Order: sequence, then structure tokens, then C-alpha cells
Amino acid sequence: NFTACFGESWPARDLRRLAMPLLAISGEDSPAVTRRLTDKLVDAAGDAAGEVTAARLFGAGHMAPLTHAAVVNALIARHIRLAGESGARESRSGSFRRSSAAA
Repeated sequence: NFTACFGESWPARDLRRLAMPLLAISGEDSPAVTRRLTDKLVDAAGDAAGEVTAARLFGAGHMAPLTHAAVVNALIARHIRLAGESGARESRSGSFRRSSAAA
């Protein structure tokens, strides 16, 4: 719901304080406002404490989880795996790796 999203009272720069990986997925054929919002979220997260992954799915629209389920599921599975690996490293070393990657 875009109304709820744009009605938030916190500044987008607060996304930089995330202490977890971020996965942002959008479809190439999604409405322009959806693609722009996803891009803005990724830009605002910047070098968050966790890995920031942005994926734009070519040939997919807003309903990519249904129309491109295999690709979306693979991205989510990778994200969960990497988050688990990062969490294991964090618990062993007491720090969280900072990085930025694109899928």
C-alpha cells in the first residue's frame, strides 16, 4: 500500500541503521512508482550493517512472486542463507560484515 509507505514519519536515512541484510526485488515491468520506490529504499539503506541486495527481474511485473516464482524463491533462499552465514560470523566474531552487492 503506497499510501501507508509514503505516510511513514521516519526519515529514509534511518534505513542505514539496519542491523540485518536487506533484499529488495522489483520487476522490470512493474509500475514506475514501484521501481522508483525500490530504488530509493536501496539507496537509502546504503551501506547498512548487513548486505544490501537489489534485484530487478527482467520480464517480470508487480506479481513476480507468482509469475516468476522460481527466480523469486531462489533470491529469497540465497538471502536467507547469506543472512544465516552472516549471523554465524557475527556470533563468532562479535562484528557484522559491511558490504553491498547486486543480484
